[in-house]
Amino acid sequence: MKILPYVIIGIIVTSILVFLVSYETIMGSTVSNSSKPIIISDKDKFSRPIIEQVINHTKLARLFGLNNNTNYPVDLYDWSKDGKFIITNLYISNKNYLVSIDPNGTMLQKLNTQDLHNFFPARISPSDRYVLFTGVTINAENDHIDNLYLYDMVTNTMKSLTNNTNYESGSHSVSMHSYDWLPNGNIIYNEEDALSTPTPYGSLSFSLWEVSSTGEKIGLLCHSMYYFNNPNFKSSPNSCDFEEMAVNPDGNKIVFADDSHLKIYNIDTNQTTVIPNFYGDFGAITRWIPNSSSIVYTQFTDEHMDRWKLGIMSVNGSFTEKDMYTVDGVEGLPVVSPDGKYIMFANADNDLMRIRFGNN
Repeated sequence: MKILPYVIIGIIVTSILVFLVSYETIMGSTVSNSSKPIIISDKDKFSRPIIEQVINHTKLARLFGLNNNTNYPVDLYDWSKDGKFIITNLYISNKNYLVSIDPNGTMLQKLNTQDLHNFFPARISPSDRYVLFTGVTINAENDHIDNLYLYDMVTNTMKSLTNNTNYESGSHSVSMHSYDWLPNGNIIYNEEDALSTPTPYGSLSFSLWEVSSTGEKIGLLCHSMYYFNNPNFKSSPNSCDFEEMAVNPDGNKIVFADDSHLKIYNIDTNQTTVIPNFYGDFGAITRWIPNSSSIVYTQFTDEHMDRWKLGIMSVNGSFTEKDMYTVDGVEGLPVVSPDGKYIMFANADNDLMRIRFGNN
């Protein structure tokens, strides 16, 4: 009779163990013990997006001191790592301005970029202090000259990291349209150099450089050459022409569009792979989701090149959300919040729009 209490205790313990094993089996990877985080896949995380307007173009223009209803083109370039500001390009009266705006649509400051004619998308440093961009000047011969600039958000000063002083077609005319920051505070940029004679006219050299924040070249990461219509020259088998690119938060991969595909270049191995299950007739512009497993992109949707579609895709092609938002007439370059919960862009009416996800 004394054995009965032990039998009852044994039955209770066994029942508890069976329940726990069954529960964990049912829940799979989403439930574990307290030492393991809950895992939510990107496919689940980015479902049910909520699209909302942050500020319309009229109010945005008034923030800039303009009191009319003119539709001034606007584009978003990058979101700071602390989440407090977004670098924006505003085009007013034939002049481009770089502006810092907070995520709620309130202007913080206009960057003193002097008399630069145009900009290519600005990128914010890991410390949030510096803004990197290519600025365009025009010389007396009306040639457009590209240089890489660094803007200090604390001192409101700007300096050039490169020194292109002229542009002569076919004679080492260097352009830098693709660049980003590495996590260690160094800069990576793609230098496109038109080759001089005796190579064929229009032949190009592509170099991917790592440089310090002072512009000092640290190392050549990738180099390729492309020759046009000359059997005496052979183009490099692997291209380093990344066009518009983005470095992932880990600093070891670059995502870029090439022809009709999205590709990932591995900095450590110097190898390029194609993201599966993506095809776009006119390419795409991409930015990383902070966990490095997915990207957000905009792409042309038809042959008339007048509509852009915004979507999210995993880098292994396992899922894609293609119809999050369709933008008429403009690129709608996306920027992603540092926590990955929000995406912002400018729509066809140059209103600032925000996508947030219902299960975040």
